[in-house]
Amino acid sequence: PQTGCRIKDTSLPVSWVHKKLIKAGQLPNNWKLSQCLFGAHLLPKRTDAPVCLVESEKTALICSIRLPSCLWIATGGLNNFRLEPCQCLAGRNVIIYPDLGAYDKWCVLAEKFSAKIGFRCKVSRLLEEKATEQERQNGLDLADYLLRSG
Repeated sequence: PQTGCRIKDTSLPVSWVHKKLIKAGQLPNNWKLSQCLFGAHLLPKRTDAPVCLVESEKTALICSIRLPSCLWIATGGLNNFRLEPCQCLAGRNVIIYPDLGAYDKWCVLAEKFSAKIGFRCKVSRLLEEKATEQERQNGLDLADYLLRSG
């Protein structure tokens, strides 16, 4: 409640609804979850807007309020920057804002995905250039900086 960040305590049980529905017989046993980017439903409505991709849904929401000229979408987690959900970016101009600590990984993925899917992208170094060592250790994201600046 204080930070808006997800609880990452691995000792807490995490469950997916579809797993429970399969177990209850309400979905077929071979049903496969297919995830999308948070905010992807807005892509057809804002065809001329630059697309900005961030890690967390919280960051996409805060950035959409503070920087509304861009369309802010999110992967939903560091390891959710994957090829399948990014298919919706075909033909778009995308600026990627990785959280601190994810820049190198996301650069590699961005190059690979943009070539396969056909979108133009730039991975922003903004946070990498501005961050203090403490901020790096805390893995801050763009929203953290925007919230501090008032």
